[in-house]
Amino acid sequence: MPRTTKRQQQLAQQPTEIHDDPTAWCRSYQRTVLYAFFIEHRDRFVQVDHRKSGKDYLWGMIARMFMLHQQGNHGRSPLVIHALTTFKKAKETLWDGPCDNGRMIDVLFPPPIREEFSETECMIRLKDGYGTKTGPIYQLQGASEQMQQRRGPNATAVILSEYQDMPETIFEEIYEPMIVSNQGWAAFIGTPRGKNHFYRKAVYAEREARKSKSRWFYALRTIEQTRRDAPGENGRPIVPAEEIAEMRAEGKDEAVILQEYYCSFNGVLRGSIFGDCVQRAEREGRIVRVPREVNAPVGCCLDIGRSDGTAIWFYQTLARETRLIDYCAFKANHIGAMSAAEYAIKLIKERPYIVTRIVLPHDAKAKGYSATLSTLEVFESAFPSVVLLDKLAVQQGIDMLRSCFPRIVFDVDKCGMPQADNLPAGLESLRGYHRAWSNQAEDWTGEPVHDENSHGADALRYGAQEGFTPLDFLTHMEVDAADRMARMSYNPLVSLRDPRQERGRYARMGGR
Repeated sequence: MPRTTKRQQQLAQQPTEIHDDPTAWCRSYQRTVLYAFFIEHRDRFVQVDHRKSGKDYLWGMIARMFMLHQQGNHGRSPLVIHALTTFKKAKETLWDGPCDNGRMIDVLFPPPIREEFSETECMIRLKDGYGTKTGPIYQLQGASEQMQQRRGPNATAVILSEYQDMPETIFEEIYEPMIVSNQGWAAFIGTPRGKNHFYRKAVYAEREARKSKSRWFYALRTIEQTRRDAPGENGRPIVPAEEIAEMRAEGKDEAVILQEYYCSFNGVLRGSIFGDCVQRAEREGRIVRVPREVNAPVGCCLDIGRSDGTAIWFYQTLARETRLIDYCAFKANHIGAMSAAEYAIKLIKERPYIVTRIVLPHDAKAKGYSATLSTLEVFESAFPSVVLLDKLAVQQGIDMLRSCFPRIVFDVDKCGMPQADNLPAGLESLRGYHRAWSNQAEDWTGEPVHDENSHGADALRYGAQEGFTPLDFLTHMEVDAADRMARMSYNPLVSLRDPRQERGRYARMGGR
């Protein structure tokens, strides 16, 4: 532990008033969280708040009260981890960040209650005498550092701030085993960033919180519910309506305003590559229930993941319109002994579609170490027409898909349906496909992030690279076979023809 600096010694000698009574510092909209924590003893919290609503300050105060009073810690000295996206951001926000009465960390944990204090590690150990033997610890961490290095600390509680910008697996792989073994608690706080893992966590928490004696707490607060009404404050809104009106007058994107200040999960993801294209398709009425032409051929464009995700788009090209009529995705580690290619073929053949073209990426011709056939050869054995794309720069494929978007129509039900294995819907994968943050440029200008959204986006990008060229129509024998298949699984919602006309046509054909 580094030595105490002269400045820290001076701070330790200063008398500091410590408010453990929440009514002395909390705002009205924060009381529900405190009640759920200290009275109802809930241990899983999802808090969706707008920017600058005081989320981290609130949970820093809750952490201090918990550490001092050992609320629900079963007599053990707790280790509370407060994590942001990076350690640098955690230090700038929670350690050195300004507060009404000085530095944030000095307000949350005043010098008189500290036993040890590390500026470099951003760690505080409180003095003995608060119901513990060794003194509870408060530790800042960053979620972007090497995750394996954080498996050591045996945390009792974790606060994941800006959870929407963290890796989805950060809690499940790192912190949850510690929390479960220590019977601790976890808080997921942030502001929406599209329908990503934070959205799914919020949906689950909202559903569970309504149950009797639930361990989950859920709250969503916009600028209309938050005011500076703690003792000594002026009672005004944190973000006045006049500020929002000025933002709109300046031409700021409405989706960004709704996301940042009204906690809308339908906003555009920061760094999103196709998010604006999907929003334009919604405004132009191109995300609707799409009728399928039963006798028209169907093409499939795929992104095959040997060890992670596989995505399949089903499309029909009619005149200059490309109709995306279906979508499915799965993870290769959940399909048993079958390969990803074999399982994809199984899913395609289970659909009532006449598939006449398969579009595969350039690496489909490669064989695995133990595979006897490549992905290309597996598909060629099952379908008459398989297109193997040339290798193309990712950005060039992105530009191709963006140019194709104005003539694409999506089926809102099938392309908007969440997939198994916690994979997003096809439309959500396009919304969530985003670039990595570039520290050098200080902007979202990095390479596209490979995550649960990239499979669906890559698969559609391959279709755009192929051009969604019109598919070959069928012979009379194939039409008869298609009619028999359509009669076996007839659904008037998927046909452009009137059902009475269909039945009359089938009767004239002899009921085949």
